[in-house]
Amino acid sequence: REKSHRHSNNSIGLEKKQMRIKTNDCQHTIVFDSVSIALACAFYAGALAAYFAGPRQWRPDVTFALLLGPPGAILRFMLAKINTKGRFLTRFPMGTFVANMLASGVVSASYVVQRTAYNTGLTTTGCDAMIALEQGFCGCLSTVSTFAVEIRSIDRARWKATYVLTSVVLGHALVLAIVGGFKWSPEGLGPFCR
Repeated sequence: REKSHRHSNNSIGLEKKQMRIKTNDCQHTIVFDSVSIALACAFYAGALAAYFAGPRQWRPDVTFALLLGPPGAILRFMLAKINTKGRFLTRFPMGTFVANMLASGVVSASYVVQRTAYNTGLTTTGCDAMIALEQGFCGCLSTVSTFAVEIRSIDRARWKATYVLTSVVLGHALVLAIVGGFKWSPEGLGPFCR
């Protein structure tokens, strides 16, 4: 009985120690997250300032994409949470799939808008925005590295093949439908908007 009581006290002590460790980890995470968010906001403000106050030639190629990148990264982070849900965890990483398909669709649409500028009246700034949408937003939204890692983490060969084939075939089909649909239309695609 005394041994059982001692074991009970040891397990209570262990639980308290684990709670303390979890509390410390949580406090470290809160500090790290707060510092990270503050730095991200500062860099975003710097990119915004560089866009308006920096050299004009930076706008289309550097700062515009920097401004549109964080929303793509945040959306990808939110979509990645789907991957941790039950059946998606070891079968079909739906969050990464949706992120990659959405990026493929947006890049294709942006490509078309840049080449139908004569029909839409796209300004130089609008053209720069389309480029930044592709490079910044879609560049941060899409992911090849996570796709490759997730293929390795899927349990069965059948699910791996389904994930790879669906991703590749649907991605290509989206590009073909969007870009091809305009390319083969009577108006076709015009020259690049710049």
